[in-house]
Amino acid sequence: MPVPVARVAPLCGALLVVVIAAGCGSDADSSAGPPSTTPSTAVTPTDLPSGLSAQYLKLEVTARRALKDGGDKLQALPDPVPGAQLKPVLGPMADATSAFDQQLRQLAWPARLNGKVDAVVAADATWVADAAKLEEGASVSKADVGRVLGKDLAGQHTAIDRLRGELGLPPL
Repeated sequence: MPVPVARVAPLCGALLVVVIAAGCGSDADSSAGPPSTTPSTAVTPTDLPSGLSAQYLKLEVTARRALKDGGDKLQALPDPVPGAQLKPVLGPMADATSAFDQQLRQLAWPARLNGKVDAVVAADATWVADAAKLEEGASVSKADVGRVLGKDLAGQHTAIDRLRGELGLPPL
């Protein structure tokens, strides 16, 4: 589920941006409400199965809600964050991201979009793996959490926006 890296500055904002982005989010000021459904100026291809855009948005909204909740919990953690406190926050966020990816793969995608779906799943897998590494630490500074998870933002944002564009949806 990323924003320009320049927006990942203050740690609390960075954490929320990272977690929302990981599961298809938008920016640090975004709520867990539905993403924009205003059609983009691009024409929606006729080979899309009926309702695919709506199905995608439903998955995205569900993931964003879980990630926003996790982001709020991350902001409340002490600095440095003991790994024992980080795991119960990052674990459910990673689970929500992985569930989104599994459900994304179950949608009926035209063959020409398989590469774009693969790109979203790969970008999310990188974030999930990095989150798991952070959970293993005895203690991690919030700056390190933001740095480690923030490095995956550009790839996630690009992959998600490309897929959304194919669905006739605006970028995040």
